[in-house]
Amino acid sequence: MKNDNEWVLNIYSINDFHGVIEDVIWEPSTEKVYENHGVLLFSKLIECINKSEYPIMLSAGDMFESPSFGMKMPGLLTVELLNLVKCKGMTIGNHEFDWIPYDEDFFTNLKMRLDCTFLSANLIEKKTGRTPSYIEKSTIIKANKSKIGVIGLTTESCKSICLEDEFKNYDISDAIITLEKEIQFLKKCGVNLIVLLAHCDISVSQDGKSLKGELVDIIKNFDSSQLQVAIAAHSHEFISDNINGIQVMQAGSYGNGLGNISVTIKNDKVIDVKAKYMKIENETVDIDMDIKKIIDMHWNKYKRKSKKVGFTEIVLKVDSKSESFWGKYIAKILAASTSASIGMINVGSVRSSIDKGDIFDVDIKMNLPFENTIIKMNLPGRNIINILKKSFEKNHGIMQTYGILKDITFDKGRAIFSNIRDNNGNAIELNRFYSIAVSNFIFESIDFKYEFVEALSIIDTNIVIRNAVLEYIIINKHVE
Repeated sequence: MKNDNEWVLNIYSINDFHGVIEDVIWEPSTEKVYENHGVLLFSKLIECINKSEYPIMLSAGDMFESPSFGMKMPGLLTVELLNLVKCKGMTIGNHEFDWIPYDEDFFTNLKMRLDCTFLSANLIEKKTGRTPSYIEKSTIIKANKSKIGVIGLTTESCKSICLEDEFKNYDISDAIITLEKEIQFLKKCGVNLIVLLAHCDISVSQDGKSLKGELVDIIKNFDSSQLQVAIAAHSHEFISDNINGIQVMQAGSYGNGLGNISVTIKNDKVIDVKAKYMKIENETVDIDMDIKKIIDMHWNKYKRKSKKVGFTEIVLKVDSKSESFWGKYIAKILAASTSASIGMINVGSVRSSIDKGDIFDVDIKMNLPFENTIIKMNLPGRNIINILKKSFEKNHGIMQTYGILKDITFDKGRAIFSNIRDNNGNAIELNRFYSIAVSNFIFESIDFKYEFVEALSIIDTNIVIRNAVLEYIIINKHVE
């Protein structure tokens, strides 16, 4: 039984949405549209907000579709629905920078359409060394006469995973030092609760006994007297846990989850924090009528026809902790397209899964949304082996390969590679050069720069990986 001085704040969070709701323009009917995870997620979010006396909605970044989707303006539906639910703050994620080569004023133009505060305490302009004018380090939200401080953090991995022309004007400052300063600032402002809204990864260790990731490394330096809530993103996992008394939440990706942090406040003091995530597939959701009107208008205005290109008898998806059929299949196409003996692609280049049945061109577009091209070269065996090892160590997941056989075991969160051999069963020779095809993302990544120093006969084919996969499936019809 709550007294008059006790009340509950409900914080709802979305992360790594990746503009999944924009897919509706490709659906053949509005009936199919209403099965879209993004439509269901926002309908569930509105239902939760309407039931809460004091709700706040926040986004932890990576909210928009890839430029390859073909829209001149990002997030047409995503922005409209974020405004509908009155999103109060959005942290800048690494994929927000995908749009910079297409629109240098992307953030300024987006800010004119999106009615929420862009947040990042550690994102700075290289030219000035300061936070960009269109971004705030933190924001203060008022709820029932209390002040809620929200601090944004952007992943440091932007420096290695964003392409050079995407991130060339930006840098990332030290997250821990920046966070300490912003916490002190918010405390001086008299906030009652501090929320970290971080596009920084957190995941469960291989043995399932602990948490790991950039966010863990950051918040282990703080306790609940400084931070009460940390909302994570980037690793796409479902996480609800506690670190140093700080409640941590991450709610999946691609619209498949909604985070809810329930904070009980009494006499302006936080007395309890609870968190849970909702998996949309397990929820009963009625389509919100306001969303239905927006969706119908959008579908009728922008709808496009998709083209059948092939067929698959299995679901096509990749897993960051193992090699998958689909990952190896794409790596095979990289090799086949360039007459290389080895193909490699990182799991982060492959996104939404493709259901079994007919494959349409839009499925490939959404599965491989980036403009990555194929780079061919000759590389020593020792460097190829180092790429395999580094990929997992640097949080790129298990590299998906063709032309290489190997045994993988895990020990205390480390991936151990052994018995590395070619398709004929011959051991990979350390000093022998092999022809290999990789994505330009891997080739340009700072994480692998030393591995490519010894590369010979480097050729940028300018073949977009997505186009190579489409052409291969069109020719072969069945994915098998």
